[in-house]
Amino acid sequence: GTDYHAVHCKPGSVLVVHPGQTQKFDVTSSWEGTLVLFRPELLFAPLAPALPGGIFELNLMSILAGLPHHFTLGGFEFRLIRSLLAQMHADSKLNVQAPQMHALLRHQICALLIRLDMAHRQHESRTLAADSDLLRFRRLQQLLDESFHKWHDVAKYASVLGCTEKTLTRTTLSVAGVTAKTFIASRICVEVKRLLVHTSLSVAAISDRV
Repeated sequence: GTDYHAVHCKPGSVLVVHPGQTQKFDVTSSWEGTLVLFRPELLFAPLAPALPGGIFELNLMSILAGLPHHFTLGGFEFRLIRSLLAQMHADSKLNVQAPQMHALLRHQICALLIRLDMAHRQHESRTLAADSDLLRFRRLQQLLDESFHKWHDVAKYASVLGCTEKTLTRTTLSVAGVTAKTFIASRICVEVKRLLVHTSLSVAAISDRV
């Protein structure tokens, strides 16, 4: 589970856990997976080389932030990512100097993120052809993670996303099964739980923060 919500995984499942989030694995079930843990500074800084026709920007932190918390890879994509993870694991055991090892793993982690982003975008583009609500919902999730501590009203999020409150509520009902107001409130509650469990802040301080 992630942030007090159960996540039911299957072959090809990818979980993305960011700093500050809580996670708990079911140790009673028979499952197998690979955990890739790294610090943000290991990622390359944004690159913006001038190209004919404009600027291309590769921002790995933005790519990481844009990945959903849980998604599933298709058969070919799953095999490709597993192969990349197996190579990373094998390379981590090489008897080489630390600078070489760090450089190699750094490039591999960045390649992993780009591969995951490509796979996710391909899957989502196929889904969005039939359901535009999903794109709006993903944008709401990202905006909510950035702004929940200062914006609590459905109207504000609808305005920034360029839709009506009614449309935003229809979107969250379609994708998450709850109203937009409830979805926003649940995100705030998750942050409160995190702070209560993992910090020594008083209830009053937590209230001010969120």
